[in-house]
Amino acid sequence: MIPNYRITHKTGSCRSGIDLTGTITHVVINNNSLCGNNPNKKSSWSEYDDQIITCKKCIKILASITGG
Repeated sequence: MIPNYRITHKTGSCRSGIDLTGTITHVVINNNSLCGNNPNKKSSWSEYDDQIITCKKCIKILASITGG
């Protein structure tokens, strides 16, 4: 059984000044993403929850945990 999780994105400075990849949303449990891509010193997790997971690693790990 998977514990309660949030679907959210990072806030703060982006990877580069010309980052055009858009917002990547992650599955977050206890302030850590399933894929391990966590915020650094200049960013944090958003206070707002998103509806759709866009991180491919998080999707894959969540599917393996839930059996789907």
